[in-house]
Amino acid sequence: MRTYQVAILLAIVLIIVLIIVLQSTANLYTNYLWYRSVGFTMVWRSMESTKLGLGAVFSGAMFAVTWASLWVVDRIAPRALFMAPETELVSRYQASLGRHRLAVRTVVAVIAGLAVGSGATGQWQHWLLFVHGGSFGVTDPQFHRDVGYYVFKLPFLSFLVDWAELALVVLFVLSAVAHYLNGGLRFSGPSPRVDPRTVAHLSSIVAAFSLLRAVAYFSVDRYALDLATNGYVAGASYTDVHVRIPALELLAFVSLVAFGMLVYNIYQRSLALPIVAIGLWALVALSIGVIFPAMVQLLQVNPAQSSVELPYIARNIAATRAAMGLDSVTAAPFAAQADLTGSDLAAPNNQPTVSSAGLWDPGIASQTFQKLQSLRGYYSISSLSSDRYLLSSGGSRTLTPVVIGAREIVPSAVATPSWVNVHLQYTHGYGYVMAPANSWGGEGQPNFVSNNLPPSTSSGAPGLSGNYQQVYFGTGMNTYSIVNTRLGEIDYINKANQLVTGHYSGSGGVALGGFWTRAAFALRFHDFNLLVSHLITPKSRIIFTQDIGERIAKVAPFLRVDSHPYPVVAYGQLWWIVDGYTTTSYFPYGQPADTSQLGSGSGLNGSYNYVRDSVKAVVNAYTGAVSLYAADPSDPILQAWEAAFPGMFKPLSTMPSELQQHLRYPQDLLMLQATMYGRYHLTPAEASSFYSKSDVWQIAPQSTSNPVALQPVYELLRLPRQSSLSFDAVEPMVPYSPSGRPQTLSAFLVASSSPSAPTAVTAYEIPPGASDAPAPSIVSGNIESNVSVSELITKLDQHGSQVTLGPMVILPIDDSLLFVETMYVHSTANPAPLVKEVIVYYNNNVYMSSDLSGALVQVFGQTIGSLGSSGGGTVSQAVRSLLVAANSEYQAAQAALAAGDYTAWGKDLAQVGQDLKLAQQALSHGNPSPNSGSTGSRSS
Repeated sequence: MRTYQVAILLAIVLIIVLIIVLQSTANLYTNYLWYRSVGFTMVWRSMESTKLGLGAVFSGAMFAVTWASLWVVDRIAPRALFMAPETELVSRYQASLGRHRLAVRTVVAVIAGLAVGSGATGQWQHWLLFVHGGSFGVTDPQFHRDVGYYVFKLPFLSFLVDWAELALVVLFVLSAVAHYLNGGLRFSGPSPRVDPRTVAHLSSIVAAFSLLRAVAYFSVDRYALDLATNGYVAGASYTDVHVRIPALELLAFVSLVAFGMLVYNIYQRSLALPIVAIGLWALVALSIGVIFPAMVQLLQVNPAQSSVELPYIARNIAATRAAMGLDSVTAAPFAAQADLTGSDLAAPNNQPTVSSAGLWDPGIASQTFQKLQSLRGYYSISSLSSDRYLLSSGGSRTLTPVVIGAREIVPSAVATPSWVNVHLQYTHGYGYVMAPANSWGGEGQPNFVSNNLPPSTSSGAPGLSGNYQQVYFGTGMNTYSIVNTRLGEIDYINKANQLVTGHYSGSGGVALGGFWTRAAFALRFHDFNLLVSHLITPKSRIIFTQDIGERIAKVAPFLRVDSHPYPVVAYGQLWWIVDGYTTTSYFPYGQPADTSQLGSGSGLNGSYNYVRDSVKAVVNAYTGAVSLYAADPSDPILQAWEAAFPGMFKPLSTMPSELQQHLRYPQDLLMLQATMYGRYHLTPAEASSFYSKSDVWQIAPQSTSNPVALQPVYELLRLPRQSSLSFDAVEPMVPYSPSGRPQTLSAFLVASSSPSAPTAVTAYEIPPGASDAPAPSIVSGNIESNVSVSELITKLDQHGSQVTLGPMVILPIDDSLLFVETMYVHSTANPAPLVKEVIVYYNNNVYMSSDLSGALVQVFGQTIGSLGSSGGGTVSQAVRSLLVAANSEYQAAQAALAAGDYTAWGKDLAQVGQDLKLAQQALSHGNPSPNSGSTGSRSS
């Protein structure tokens, strides 16, 4: 290769190296600026210093032992080379590089150190837990060691053993290659083919490996059996306890014997002793460590598994219940009787539960909110949440279930997505949208209490003050915005079609300042415009990592972040609240979490066997300020992170009270716990039933034709033995059925939310065979097969419209259950679901009306109040009588149809129509209906 070609090649390499260095430096510097902007510089400093320290220590250790070993190779290299076929290669090496052994040794050691040691930087979390982790106050049942040893010490010790073994293997290979190149090791030619000093050197490396294995067998591998997942349940099984643990102890002894033989061989310098030592270890490892345990499992355990494994199943039950938070679930009986009366529902302690029934589902309402309130194509209101607020009704403020969403920006949806538009002008969303979940307006539309641009509120809905209308941080925002530029930032277009703009006045983001900061961000985002745009001033700020989940994950990378941040309006500002979980896979005897029912984007997906909802994170939608609150200060893992990052977590009691009022139990956590609770509602004393699977539950499927598990539904409820409403997530459970067709409920889990008890879960268990507690899939099937419902669906499911039935809402009233489902109708071409009917299922009967009041009148023959409608109003006794009569006549018509008496069937249906017509006239004149646009009620 010519000189100029070499120079060009070197220049290219230098340029590539320079770019990599500059890019890495820019990323490091801008990350520092970001952490400083959110007040978590300590986290950045601790992470980077820990990574740097681990990388330096392990790389340095590998460099040192490699350099020392290669130095020994050079010192003991034979002075004369025996002629052999491969000697030519060795001769060439000696001629070309033999004079530069120090440089070669150093370069090889550096490469080995970086290659083997740099991976240690990824262990920074395990290292911090190793240093700061404490006690769980619980011991494992096998070795009687505190669980803290498994959670905090064992992960890093396991890595240390694995790393040391890899390092010794690499060291052995490098040393053997060096011996070969120095002539101390040959594969052909006259004997001896291995220099005795080479044998001594390599024996010392293998001896170190044997000693390491002995320590690992006894101090790591034995304890790791408590985490095994290859038995009937997780944890050390019968075979592990009675065979594998003694085998590991024997292997530790054999490894020590091998170590002694290899140390002796450093002086003996024979090839026979290493072969004997390694052969002895391999024989024992294969026979005692593999074959014998397999034989015991096959011949002794499997034929009697139901008895010999019971003690270990009991251990697994106790550990799993503790690790997954199931031991804190309170079991309570629920009779599920069918003895409700209208008076029961109208009672002061029950009427709020019924009137708070959530008939707008956030998942279904998202399309409606988007179509009616996004207002511009570049806004999105897709992430709707359930919550509760005090809203005005009839002159008083009532706790009301609502559906709420922030109006967020989608810069890529701008008609002209230029760099200026995307990053400088369309920088933020604006305002929020809210509607009660238990009512609707004319034509079934949401009864908005906060909507439009400029924003307007009604019914006492909280407003946003000043610039806090602007939403700079939200969900799905994955770009960056530059604020305080020479251009105004677009707020909205008003009713006069005028563009309203403003400038950011908050402290969020990073001040771009001078040239070097802009250059660093230009490198980070690979965007030259950041460096050259004249629209950016020294006062401009760059806002990035705007997505709430990503923001929390960056502040606290050791947490699993829930995938459902939800907005809260308090103190005139918009906030986001999101749950942060601590998890580990090292809880002894804990069963790995069953995440099969979680969505693909859930923050709880992954592998672990311990979980706590330990942190409530709050992010201001305008400033991006992040606050982390310790929701479960008793969690030992959270305590370890608090010790590693002092002051990072605030006590939950210091969270502003208005925000505390909106805490809720996370849906994904309840779904995960419900999945696990299906088997682990049994106690260790019931290990036999656990093994036989005679009392297994599962999350209720959506319908007999759709086996997908029901998502938890948020409801405002007054539960049995409670004096007031609470905001709860409800998840129904049914007996496990391979066919997916369970008939009755086994229980329903209720996860309550309150500042004083943010993690309270109650399992209301229903007696087996209670016919008055049908599975939701059965209720859904009966509703869809009901003549009136199916006729209406057939009528509406045509000519470009489509019917959707909402999630099943289960209302526990005293010791009875009401099932409520909302029917929506929407256009197939432009879906925006509207409420059409409300369906109530009770005592094996289906009742349908244009609102919840009407349906309950049909059930109980008397009014319960104004429920599930757009406003107030009462139903007269005459209307109630007509509706009750219509219901009775319809039942008679059904009976006549079943008997084949079509004459009676026709007469009864005609009378039903007459009664309904009279009732409609009475509602329209003497007692106006708030839903005057409704087509009337249908019942069965």
